[in-house]
Amino acid sequence: MRKYSVATIAAIVALLLAAWSYRDSGAPTANGRAIALAPSQDRPPPQSAPMPAEQVASDPVRPRSTRNGPSRKVNLLFATARDYRVAFEELLQRQQEGGGFYARNILSICSGLRDLTSDLAGSEEITGAQAAARQLLKDRCSGFTPEEISEARKRGLLTDTRLKDDPLILAQRVWNQESPDPQNRAAALSQVLATKDPLLIEGVLASVIFIPDPGGLYFNGNSYSQTNARQVMSMAVLAATCQIYDDACGALDSYVVTACAMKNSCYSSRMQLFDAAATEQFGSAGHALYTELVPKLTLAINSGDARAFIRR
Repeated sequence: MRKYSVATIAAIVALLLAAWSYRDSGAPTANGRAIALAPSQDRPPPQSAPMPAEQVASDPVRPRSTRNGPSRKVNLLFATARDYRVAFEELLQRQQEGGGFYARNILSICSGLRDLTSDLAGSEEITGAQAAARQLLKDRCSGFTPEEISEARKRGLLTDTRLKDDPLILAQRVWNQESPDPQNRAAALSQVLATKDPLLIEGVLASVIFIPDPGGLYFNGNSYSQTNARQVMSMAVLAATCQIYDDACGALDSYVVTACAMKNSCYSSRMQLFDAAATEQFGSAGHALYTELVPKLTLAINSGDARAFIRR
């Protein structure tokens, strides 16, 4: 199992969060952090690389949720589609459930994955698991033509009247418009958490973490002044949003597949990947902070506690 650098995992996160830059208006953002693509699950998974002996098979931090939010059906469609071109069209017909929000993200993510798979095409494949992961990345968006995922097409979708009542787009728009004002930030975040949608919540919290604060990173009544506290909490948020739906974030999770494809860092779940990454990047102290934050973040997200993230 290869070790991977801070730059590598940052590149993986930046790629998979790139869709958050596809927005209606300017709001606090963390250099393009955004919504992650939940991978296809209606095909055989890539062969997993053998886990090292010192790595336990169970997820290290795994508080579970059985929530069944309003966007559950479109989330499953997005997560299990083999052909994102087909899923895109169906999602556009389900805008009352948040399908338009997911359709927008499909365009942005497929655009980013197209560039990534092109870069990987000429590089040496190290294991069967890595080769399978690269093929999976390529296959997911192969149904789109370049024109269908162009910047012009993405801009056109911003004004598509079919999406005017999409609840996730509306909640995102409220956040984008209201969050620059600290007085309105908690109320806007409450609306986002109330959607119970993992992709929207993930993207918004990624931007919350990097809003400048003279008192340092704030969460749940505490300030965190460690050098890498924001980066550790970013990982912890991505782990916590996995808990919204119990069947998410396994071997076909986009972070898992992309880490395997890029660096042959192959794990069976997002929880295992980020648990290992927290130690590798930030040492024992960073891993301890990560382990502390994941269950607390999960509780705050599940309870809709916006004030846990916003300093009073």
